[in-house]
Amino acid sequence: MNKNPKPPWNGENGAFITHFDHRFWIVLCTLSRQEKKVACICHETGIPFFLPLCGSAKRRNGSKTARTLPLFPGYLFGALTHEERLAMLQSGRVFKVLSVPNEHTLLRDLGRIKQAMNGDVPLSPHLVPLKGQRVVIKEGPLAGLEGIVEKTKGKAKLS
Repeated sequence: MNKNPKPPWNGENGAFITHFDHRFWIVLCTLSRQEKKVACICHETGIPFFLPLCGSAKRRNGSKTARTLPLFPGYLFGALTHEERLAMLQSGRVFKVLSVPNEHTLLRDLGRIKQAMNGDVPLSPHLVPLKGQRVVIKEGPLAGLEGIVEKTKGKAKLS
């Protein structure tokens, strides 16, 4: 990969969150911590993309450093042709491509996320429930069950 300037992660590379006639919005599932590298590939090849980031502060060696992290770790949204999908899967940085059944709904939701990013409300990635926290399972065969999160051997357990 060349040393070009970093792309605008939120897709402000002239590719607004809109419908394209020959491209379809999809979700790229990236390998761990590869979202920005996949965004670079999209930027360099002219693929419209949206990678929402949020700010994060980290202490290292006594000093505080600011960094940006993906709002949805492991995911990047892009408008790709069929050939570009295949190229992304062959890049070694994307392991799965999710088709979007309703592009209109996705674009509306991405627009809302972008609007929230431009607002004064700080955004952060979804956090994993903590030990002792009461939760309700919303989907799947256990939908509707409630319980308290326990920690056992590094795995979440519901009691």
